[in-house]
Amino acid sequence: MASSSLKPIQQVKLINTYFEPKVNVRELKDDIPLDSSFEKCTLIMNVYDRINTLLERIRHYESFSKLDRIIIVWNHQELKPHFNVSATLRNQALPLKLLNTEQPTYEFLIPVHILQQANSSLNNRYLPFPEIRTDCILSMDDDFDYPHHQLSYSISLFQGHFFNHAIGFKHMGRSHKRLKDGTYEYATEIDKGASMVLPTGMVFHRKYLRMYSFELPSLAREIVDSKTNGEDILFNLMVANHTQSCPVVVNMFARGVAMDNGLWMKTDHFEDRSLCLTRLVNEVYGGKIPLKFSTKFFKGIGRDGMTPSISELKCVDEI
Repeated sequence: MASSSLKPIQQVKLINTYFEPKVNVRELKDDIPLDSSFEKCTLIMNVYDRINTLLERIRHYESFSKLDRIIIVWNHQELKPHFNVSATLRNQALPLKLLNTEQPTYEFLIPVHILQQANSSLNNRYLPFPEIRTDCILSMDDDFDYPHHQLSYSISLFQGHFFNHAIGFKHMGRSHKRLKDGTYEYATEIDKGASMVLPTGMVFHRKYLRMYSFELPSLAREIVDSKTNGEDILFNLMVANHTQSCPVVVNMFARGVAMDNGLWMKTDHFEDRSLCLTRLVNEVYGGKIPLKFSTKFFKGIGRDGMTPSISELKCVDEI
């Protein structure tokens, strides 16, 4: 009979929903969180000491229909917000150590968590906080009010074909250049392509939070702390190494809120970023840079009414 010629399967390769290899089929069940969701996103906003504008930023994003909740990563150990968060919604209250009964208490349309950190490390923005209930993460800084429709488009790319990629905006795109002496230069020019996207407005899968915080060698995060710089460069290197692909760049622009005390205003900011990039490539990635350049930027739905597909993403090693 024809069936007698069939050979038994010797090995089955198991891959979970995060495209990670598994040894035992029982592991697949454990890998799907009960609160896993692609329908909404968790906004994670990194804040240090901009107390007076925090409420404005929360008010801007609380009505965004794509959000499940907002997490404020509060990195200052002495200063505290000038308001309390109402506990009307489940799991919405501030940690007890931050509560001040003499301050006003505000209610928000969605849960808001203000989480004070034990230190002011830039690595804190990529911690896998237990308050997160969605697979979609929207990273934000406190000096931008992105139009909701722009963020909706980025999220639609994530929900479509690019849930393994880092998705960012064109004005947040950055590039790199290898110099003759073997070091790397961090650059803002992206006319020919972008190899990185900054975290303000970036959309990505929450699996990368765990990967950044627990799977990268500790040396990588120590390099970031040594210069108080480069956590976003490390994140881009990590995602590029994982996907062997380039970032997804959205060709839309949002104007920042005027701020005068950002880290980017330091005189040695770009020098430090080039140094961080060089050290991370050489000391963490063995001298081989995983970054690829994205040469096609996306804007809007295609003629077929669909969001762009993987085949439309154009990645090159050099420009």
